[in-house]
Amino acid sequence: MKDIRRPSRHRSRGPGRLAGLLMALLVVLGLSGSTAIAAPGDTAQQARATVKVPARAMDAVAAMQPSWNLGNTLDAIPDETSWGNPLVTRDLFKTIRAEG
Repeated sequence: MKDIRRPSRHRSRGPGRLAGLLMALLVVLGLSGSTAIAAPGDTAQQARATVKVPARAMDAVAAMQPSWNLGNTLDAIPDETSWGNPLVTRDLFKTIRAEG
């Protein structure tokens, strides 16, 4: 009996694939420049001028300030105090903001 199957061929990589790649490129370029475009006035240029990147990792660690992270507190079961954290209230946020 004859084998009636056709040999496998690769599907055509027509304009759909090219259009998809171009669209992805436009999205990436749009996202990378969106902060500079969205900033009012010269705010974006001022922000770039004030950002200093430390040369060494230890310099970055030395420049770190104490901080607070709510993290996964709200995921604790049965409530957010289960992991020893205080209840999350407006007064808690005011206290944290007052501390800087």
